Amino acid sequence: MNTIPPARRDGAWTDERSIASALSQAGPGETEEFWRSVAESGTPLRGRDPRSTTFVWRGPHARDRSDGSTAVHLSMNRVTDKHRYENGYMRHVPGTDIWVRTLDLDPDLSVSYGFTPLGPGESPRPGPPRFDAYDRFLDPFNPTPPLVRSGDKGLSLLHGPQASPQPEWCDHSRRPLAGQVRREARRLTARDGDRTRPHWLYLPPSGTTTGRSGPLPLLTIFDAETWFGRLDLPRALEAAVQTGRLPPLAVLGIANESTADRIASLGANSDFLGSVVGSSVPWAVSSIVAAGFVPPGRAERVIAGQSLGGLSALVCALEFPRACAHVLSHSPSMWWTPDGTSKPKDLGSVPEEDWIVRRFSEGAVHDVSVSLAVGSLEGPSISHVHALDRVVRQRGWAASSRMYPGGHDFAWWREALFDGLEAALGEAR
Repeated sequence: MNTIPPARRDGAWTDERSIASALSQAGPGETEEFWRSVAESGTPLRGRDPRSTTFVWRGPHARDRSDGSTAVHLSMNRVTDKHRYENGYMRHVPGTDIWVRTLDLDPDLSVSYGFTPLGPGESPRPGPPRFDAYDRFLDPFNPTPPLVRSGDKGLSLLHGPQASPQPEWCDHSRRPLAGQVRREARRLTARDGDRTRPHWLYLPPSGTTTGRSGPLPLLTIFDAETWFGRLDLPRALEAAVQTGRLPPLAVLGIANESTADRIASLGANSDFLGSVVGSSVPWAVSSIVAAGFVPPGRAERVIAGQSLGGLSALVCALEFPRACAHVLSHSPSMWWTPDGTSKPKDLGSVPEEDWIVRRFSEGAVHDVSVSLAVGSLEGPSISHVHALDRVVRQRGWAASSRMYPGGHDFAWWREALFDGLEAALGEAR
């Protein structure tokens, strides 16, 4: 039996072509030795070129996709989805259970991915992912803790060799939680009437010192079913507090019930947002007081959101400026229009100014800091976010903008959240 060196030892087994060339029609012993080397080195496999990134999947013996039979798709946010979907089909090494795909990726990239095996005649499910559902298989050889885990499915995390380390999020789920998390169903008003939805509230441990300013800051964030239910934000937050990066703070999370509910609530819904700042936030503040903390003033209040949530955070700055002093908007849905007919794919197809850009062009200027961020792989969104940033600055808002290496993805949104909080609450430390 040939002895195959560990995949990261000499770079000989770290790309699609070399693996297929060396192992095509390999015997069982050679194949098992390959998988042992992969388990030892971890995935993705990397060679001497920092951009060359190789993914492997162990599946049953099958034929290549070219004859219309079994296939495996490497699903990676904004790398092999949407119009780049074909780039994700993996190559089967004949005579083995090895599937491999090498991609040329920036070494500073943080992005989520998973594997989708497709049976004979099976086609990928069209449309966006189902709400709060994770149908892709995790990468079992990736030593980095997954972004989201749901059994053996979820979202694995590609963290490039030059990517920001994100230490607060590294295996944070194993840390004991010192503070407390409450979950309560509360009624909110929206255009379609009152509706009860889950609220999450994190409070730091009693007796926590909040810094020289006294009040306990409050972050209000949308998509709580992900931030609390999947990403375990409170534990990562406590790690950031422990290192001194962030001051202790409370977090109010507003959850969605379905995709349709999310679109209706976070699509610049003034009634919904007014109910959040008029009902949910006061509930969180009263809970802060009941826990023995000094309540936050406006200066210690932050509203944050991603995608449609990022759009909602911007609308809060425009319509409810007394509710917060800082807004963090990550990958805002620049395509959104009030008539409800626009879709993400329409971005840039209409020459007129984006709806949210026009709102800032025409609206009053308030003393709210606006922090914008967009992913380097988000295509047309990048120029539109930059256009918004120019208008916000020209109109006189306190503004900042940053592009992160990544897609439309919690893989970097979680980093941007802590960066934004650090900038907004720095004086509270």
